[in-house]
Amino acid sequence: MKKTAIFILALTTSLTLGTFAYGSDNIKLNINNKEVTSDVAPQIIDNRTMVPVRAIFEGVGAEVKWDSETKSITGNKNGIEVVMTVDSNIASVNGKNITMDCGPVIINNRTLAPARYVAEAFGYKVNWDNDSKTVNIILSNNELTTVNTETTTQATTTTESTTETTTFETTTNPMYSYSNYYKPGTYTTGKDIPEGEYVIFANPNKNGYLYKYAKDGNVSDVSGKRYIYNRTFAYCETVKLENNTYLDLSNAYAVPINDARIDQSRGGRYKAGTNFKTGHLTFKLSPYNKVGFIEIGLPDAPNKDKTIEYLTEENESFTANILNGMYVRFYGCDVYNESLSKIIEYKPLMSNTNHTDAKYNMSDVNPTLKKLIDDYLTTLVSEMTPKNMNSAKYLDPAFRKTTSDWSSQAKTPADRKYVEVARNMYNNIKSYAHDTLGDVAYSTTIRLHSHEISGKTYRNILQAEKDNITSFLNEFKSSSTFGGTEVVNTNFSAYRVEVPRLRGAKIN
Repeated sequence: MKKTAIFILALTTSLTLGTFAYGSDNIKLNINNKEVTSDVAPQIIDNRTMVPVRAIFEGVGAEVKWDSETKSITGNKNGIEVVMTVDSNIASVNGKNITMDCGPVIINNRTLAPARYVAEAFGYKVNWDNDSKTVNIILSNNELTTVNTETTTQATTTTESTTETTTFETTTNPMYSYSNYYKPGTYTTGKDIPEGEYVIFANPNKNGYLYKYAKDGNVSDVSGKRYIYNRTFAYCETVKLENNTYLDLSNAYAVPINDARIDQSRGGRYKAGTNFKTGHLTFKLSPYNKVGFIEIGLPDAPNKDKTIEYLTEENESFTANILNGMYVRFYGCDVYNESLSKIIEYKPLMSNTNHTDAKYNMSDVNPTLKKLIDDYLTTLVSEMTPKNMNSAKYLDPAFRKTTSDWSSQAKTPADRKYVEVARNMYNNIKSYAHDTLGDVAYSTTIRLHSHEISGKTYRNILQAEKDNITSFLNEFKSSSTFGGTEVVNTNFSAYRVEVPRLRGAKIN
């Protein structure tokens, strides 16, 4: 899904000495050039500068609350409520879902999150001084800061404590098999990274994230750079970098296009004539999916200059003449050549190397709790009609209350694990519903991605998407292992980011 909230870009550095540094980065945190200290210092993780959330919230004068059941931290100031949940890249600002490029983590019983997001959620600017390794949050000139230069501590009623641990990708990441690659971070084209074309791969079992900026003096967002293009993706993206542009990567790494080794069965974006076939190609909906998607055109071109198609069981194939140099993005489709021989077979993720079967058994989950959760998720999906997608059950307050109720009934480690994976499923469902505009579905003509389609076509796609989500949920509920539920959540998350949500506008 394309992101529109540019202000949430996480602060990055151009450090390339390692995938992560932990605990010895000596990073300073300032607010209006006054140092703020905390019992856990800012740290660089996957080349992201992560800062203690409470220290910043309290430093800018926000009221802070910690919910140990949902592992969420809330900051309130001047009518703005910001909620972030540990291990989730979905945050909310005044009830509106925001997708961050990486989620908060807990280190030494403190919640750390991307510096730029934490501050800019309240409208403040963030500067990074690479020489002094200092994060400086800049408040508006007419606003007084409540910076506390003493060590920030937790009240006993809101202590951020958890038994969760954080793991990092090491040599299991395929990027280590390349001799020439660029790790997560921020790069200036022509200085830190040569201009040219690159394949951007997501880290294993994670969604990748990229931003492309121009360096032309026309500032259009708080980072001081002009936004050109951004994408969250499940497997790979292909991007062209020109001099005087910036590339920002999170949970992803870049490989020169001619060096990249690609598994096209995962979908993604490719360049015809380089790593994708040319000629008359037919894209046909995969048996694994109820919805497919094709986009032909430059990634940073306006939608009106792209060919964009959704595939459903009622409209299951699309044929196009793919010329050399075209950029092709697809999801959930098998691809056939002119003689209708299959050349690419789409395959979802079938296994997850990070699953926790060895530690938890599905058979140990309390059947009453599992039924309660499964029935609720089933109701969420069954009631997801076009006119109902923005109802309260798909918003963060209901999500937090419901999952908190689940947690209160979880008595064993297996129960708590099932609540955890069910929270991820619920989060996928509510995020899909919140990001989709269903109330225009009964219009005669709708503008979608700068193209006109009929209301009937729009409704058909909505129904196909609901059928797809129902399939995910049924597979989730019938999984006999926790590894199986995690695979379903990963595939569901990939679907959400690879197929743009329907946010059409009524024409008549």
